[in-house]
Amino acid sequence: MKGQRLQQSPQQNYKIMKNPLLEQNLLENKEKNKLKSLIVQYVGETLMPESEDITIDQVIKVFANEFPEFIVCVAEENWVNGYSQALKDVDFFKSRNEASECNQILKRKKSE
Repeated sequence: MKGQRLQQSPQQNYKIMKNPLLEQNLLENKEKNKLKSLIVQYVGETLMPESEDITIDQVIKVFANEFPEFIVCVAEENWVNGYSQALKDVDFFKSRNEASECNQILKRKKSE
């Protein structure tokens, strides 16, 4: 393979950030309810992990495999909300910059 360049995947160019809550053991959380217990039990029976720990990451993987419509709906809603917030932020900073520019013009005119 001398002289050939290895192609890097796009993911290698970015630092992958992972939410630490994904690795949280759900059994350690003292707040329990019927749905959570049912999900943890189902994920444990489905994945049969070596340890008894069930993490949010494992729950997401099982949901993605067995109930993808739910994960897609949550992901789409999250994306839309994030995109909407980004547009609001852009408008805010544009108006702030415009106000700043107007103030600078007014100051220049006063000083003339």
